[in-house]
Amino acid sequence: MSMTNLNLNDYLAQMYFNPTPAVKTSSVSSALSALSGGAAATVQDAYTGFGSITDSLSLSPASLQNYSDHYLFDKLTSVANEKSNGQYKTLGQVGADLAEELNSFNTFASGLLALTGVTTPVTLQMNGKGGLFQANDTKDSGKVAELLHGEHANKLTSQFALVAARSAILEAAKDPQFTTDYNSNPPGTMEKYEDQLKNLMLSYQLTLDKGTATPSFA
Repeated sequence: MSMTNLNLNDYLAQMYFNPTPAVKTSSVSSALSALSGGAAATVQDAYTGFGSITDSLSLSPASLQNYSDHYLFDKLTSVANEKSNGQYKTLGQVGADLAEELNSFNTFASGLLALTGVTTPVTLQMNGKGGLFQANDTKDSGKVAELLHGEHANKLTSQFALVAARSAILEAAKDPQFTTDYNSNPPGTMEKYEDQLKNLMLSYQLTLDKGTATPSFA
């Protein structure tokens, strides 16, 4: 299992807190990474500084699940609430946006992988804890892991999640009833099919190889 690289401020925002910016985010990332690296299985303390105060945040598996649920649904609703000329975007427009964003993600991620020295195909997938992991095992897996937990991790995850959200909606739209519901009320459809769409997002994969990106569902 890949290590968790969770942005603390994103987590607190999802949990309805509004802290001042953290000043020791590196220590937070290290502590949270231990969640999947053999540390305590039930509770992990992540320490950070808020102004002159040092405090701790205890993250249980239930809290991480709650974070994941909010994070995924937020991406879905952000897509469903998009409008063009005052009207909710159609599924066709969602598809057009997906093509553009997929190309943008591929350019960004493939460039980073090349700079990191990765030469093998890389299949990326969301880990359900606010990050990405490599779903296939290659000789470059160590380099990929460093990239997915480095300074560009948050941007990679955010872009990937938006691509996954659009892809999940279009995949679900293969069901005529979903399409009918979406055409009538996109935001309401996200709530009605929330569990299905979240599962699709978490099973969405992108294989990056020699400058191309191939999508699939695990």
